[in-house]
Amino acid sequence: MFIKEVVFTIFKSLNPDSIKQLIEGKLRDSIKYFCFLVLFALIIASLLLIPKLADFNNTVDEKFSKFEYFNISINQKMNSPLILTDSPLPKIVIDTTQERNRTDEYLLITENKIIRKGLFREETTEIESFSNMLYNKDKIKSFVLYASIIMIPSLFVIAYILYFLKFALIIAAAWALAIFILKITKHKFSIVKILKIAIYSSTSMILLEMISMPFITLRLIPLIIFIGIFGVAVWMNIDKEIDIKHKKKIEFKF
Repeated sequence: MFIKEVVFTIFKSLNPDSIKQLIEGKLRDSIKYFCFLVLFALIIASLLLIPKLADFNNTVDEKFSKFEYFNISINQKMNSPLILTDSPLPKIVIDTTQERNRTDEYLLITENKIIRKGLFREETTEIESFSNMLYNKDKIKSFVLYASIIMIPSLFVIAYILYFLKFALIIAAAWALAIFILKITKHKFSIVKILKIAIYSSTSMILLEMISMPFITLRLIPLIIFIGIFGVAVWMNIDKEIDIKHKKKIEFKF
């Protein structure tokens, strides 16, 4: 039932005239809607990225075809192990301080080896085998693809937090600007109502920016659309409040 209500709210939020019905609800419901909307848009964007991931091998082959030869060497020194991910995610550790065996790590990278926990036994790859990038590009592709898949849960969480903060800041800035303009123009308004209008008006911006992310960068287009819908929705609701007060004054005089 909650999903159905959210989808219904998404469609209504795209129309400034329908937003006036949505803002009659509680601010708590508006915030919950915003949190779920960012999550929903990120899930859709992630699903749309799957074909890109499936085409990873072809993309790497195309990039490597530009090299006649590609050899690398790494000169580094660590003073302590680096834990990239830990429980509840698969534990990935880089530790070149000493040559050791894997303990509770899912993936351990030492100075000379990459040790991975396999389904039935450990899999060990010599670091030196990666020095000739062109010769070992199939190994490199498998390693990068595998590492990317392992990192997906943590990357998803990080992406959600970053996008949540980004859109929250945009909404807060638009809300503050609207309050400033309305005070200058001597309009009567509700601070909470303006915030709810900003939240619902952000629907098109969030969906456009995140769902188009795997294909194209729309730059300022989602933001401009948000400002347009927000401005119209605020004006429509402010006009309605003024009309009601004006009618009351006429009735009182009569």
